[in-house]
Amino acid sequence: MRRHQRRTGPAPRDREDWRHSAACRDMAPEVFFSPRRHGPSPAEVERAKAICFTCPVQPECLSWALRNKETTGVWGGMSATERRALLRRSC
Repeated sequence: MRRHQRRTGPAPRDREDWRHSAACRDMAPEVFFSPRRHGPSPAEVERAKAICFTCPVQPECLSWALRNKETTGVWGGMSATERRALLRRSC
């Protein structure tokens, strides 16, 4: 018979529940998804990343974006270009 061990530390977050704790949850989407036709300027990307780097669920956000192959916006502190490069390196 297997003995049950008691978990210590915080309970694991539900995969979608992390969004409720995100630093961006009440911000305009345009901060992370540029409305400009040719994509965001470097300054826009850096502004979004600065918010991500203060976020308590940044790792969950980035993981979600990578898993779902998000092609636009800043997710988890990485631009779409950075995420594509990371996915290419990991294959």
